Amino acid sequence: MKTIGFAGTFYTLWEVSKPYKLYINKHTFYMAVDYHYFKNISIDLERAKEKMGDSDYNIDLNLKGNSSWTEGNKEDTIFDRSKVDDFIIPMDLKGAGRDIRKMGLNDEASINRDSIKILWSMYLKKDIWNNKVLDHSFSKLNSHWVRPCVYARRQLINLGVIERYKGQYVTEKYKNILIQKEHISNLKTGHFFDDKNRVEINLKECSRFSFEGNYGLTFVISYESKCGKLFKYMGSSPKLDIKEDMFTKVKATIKHDNYNDKKETKLQRISLI
Repeated sequence: MKTIGFAGTFYTLWEVSKPYKLYINKHTFYMAVDYHYFKNISIDLERAKEKMGDSDYNIDLNLKGNSSWTEGNKEDTIFDRSKVDDFIIPMDLKGAGRDIRKMGLNDEASINRDSIKILWSMYLKKDIWNNKVLDHSFSKLNSHWVRPCVYARRQLINLGVIERYKGQYVTEKYKNILIQKEHISNLKTGHFFDDKNRVEINLKECSRFSFEGNYGLTFVISYESKCGKLFKYMGSSPKLDIKEDMFTKVKATIKHDNYNDKKETKLQRISLI
């Protein structure tokens, strides 16, 4: 979609792609968006709109600079079950010559890893048997796959690979990601303190990601205050001394901003006290 941005003096023309899958490897991807800069349009917004004519376009004045980049959070990875090759899935209960109902529990470590791979492959069959079905469930699975998938899931639970969390079966790592996202979503958001004031706050880090922007590598870090408020830092020099497991007292300059029509408070020039 054509988009009008702002580079400080000139209003600029961009092409912003729809979110798409950017694969890290064969099975894992994250959603990304391409920002392609074309040219300066005008120093006047109304004149810039006129030059767009009858074409469809958006306006995003937070879209700054004059160099193209791709934005995406590599930490928000998704496992693409449709990429799992069907041939690796055992076609009966005797995967690799061992009974799925028993494998893994008494195996040696090296064999255990192989067993887990087979169990995962069997369990994921419930999702890839028909990718056109949006609501995957055992009830819609071909009858001869139901028992193997149930046994595989049961063994993965017994081996401590997955557990049930809020209605879904997840690994411990993914459960921690979900818990952290829920925690961040429950923090208070908005404009805190007075804009441009320098204040003292106790912070700990919640999450971070980075992307290649107009001026090199840019970090976006979310911080939680002791009073349960959400702050953000966006820049190239994050403070490494602010930890995730404890609050650190800092001094920072407040910047009120808006992102996707939501108020947020950014921190600039952070220094430890």
